[in-house]
Amino acid sequence: KIARAMVTEYGMSNLGPIQYERQTGSVFLGRDYMSDKNFSDQIALEIDNEIIDKILELAQTAPSACNRQATKVYVVKERKLFQKIEDLQLGCRGFGRNASTFFVITSKLALYESLETKLPIFDAGMYTMNLLYALQTYGLYGCTLNASFPGDANHKMHELLGIPEEEDINGLVVAYKIPANKEIRVPASPRRKTNEVSYIIESK
Repeated sequence: KIARAMVTEYGMSNLGPIQYERQTGSVFLGRDYMSDKNFSDQIALEIDNEIIDKILELAQTAPSACNRQATKVYVVKERKLFQKIEDLQLGCRGFGRNASTFFVITSKLALYESLETKLPIFDAGMYTMNLLYALQTYGLYGCTLNASFPGDANHKMHELLGIPEEEDINGLVVAYKIPANKEIRVPASPRRKTNEVSYIIESK
């Protein structure tokens, strides 16, 4: 909230000392402020881009194997592409088209050795987790999607977004900016007990 306010309320950005939001209510579930928007669509787009830049700066702090930083991210804001991504991914039908942004996470395979088959996915997973935390920090909702595009859908995704073939798609996150006064439902996601999934190996 502090970082968002620095941009939208106090003008602490490259856009200059202009107030873009006025706080008029309380925090809703710790997510966002109820605010009156007093900026044009063009200014709103610039603010969104600045927030995305800050989100990516946080995500970029994710560790990687030998600090190779082979993970890339494609931020899709062109709404006419949302339906096409939804059709290729198959698992987000009905809600992908209503997203605010898609983040496509890839791995540059040339930075890995031939035997390091698991590392690209591991590094992309670490980056994706950091990205989800960053989205939450800036009051956005994020949902991870299956990036295992079936059949020729993988090639079509590369072609659709201009992703080089030497980059493997290993992550897909859909993000939403939801008004603070809008009530939403989220699915319950109970976790297994730690004793069901953990094993302690020690000397007897």
